[in-house]
Amino acid sequence: MLKKHKCPYCGNNPIPHYLNWYFDSLNILFEKIQIGILANPLSRWASQWEDDVSLFLIGLGRLFGVIHFGKKPGKTTLSRAKVLWEEAEKRGLEMREVRVIDRAVDTYIVRKLIPGTRKKKVIVFSGLPRPASANQAALATLDDKGIFKETCLKNHLPVPQGGFARTYEEAVKIFDRIEKPVIVKPRLGSRGRHVVTYVRNHDDLRHAFRIARQLCLWVIVEEQII
Repeated sequence: MLKKHKCPYCGNNPIPHYLNWYFDSLNILFEKIQIGILANPLSRWASQWEDDVSLFLIGLGRLFGVIHFGKKPGKTTLSRAKVLWEEAEKRGLEMREVRVIDRAVDTYIVRKLIPGTRKKKVIVFSGLPRPASANQAALATLDDKGIFKETCLKNHLPVPQGGFARTYEEAVKIFDRIEKPVIVKPRLGSRGRHVVTYVRNHDDLRHAFRIARQLCLWVIVEEQII
């Protein structure tokens, strides 16, 4: 059985660092391609099978014993997910948590009975469920702080000065040209995890960069507004 360690930078909602680092870094690496694909009409048509593909991959993981379902919220289930679970039960929905090697990965399956039939509609989601009609390319842009900042600047919208860095040396260059204090955080939305505020000097920056980089290969360094 894996030994569980509580991470002070994850707070009350711990996640597996290595898995998060791998998937978030991979998402960023192919982000622009992904956004282009999501904006394509053919992709929007094909998205109707997205849940089926996810279920197939999850089933494959269960077959090899690396994935199992949590039928009730566990000790590592995120607080937000517990609220969703409570609401799902009130509505008579069957909710399951996808766990990889006995670790929560913030991914869930919900089954809803289709009125007038015995069939159930299955929804697979990570984080929060999003309407099928939502602009997926826009949502992908919002999730990536780096691309979102670039998009705002291109459209002449005010944003905190800063940028994203892959190495500490790149982070120093950004840090030296912007106002202090600075905030340092993972590039993809981490819901407040591994975010360091009031970074005022290079020693603080080195420490903050190391913390943020535990969740993603790329790190945001920008002016702290508040």
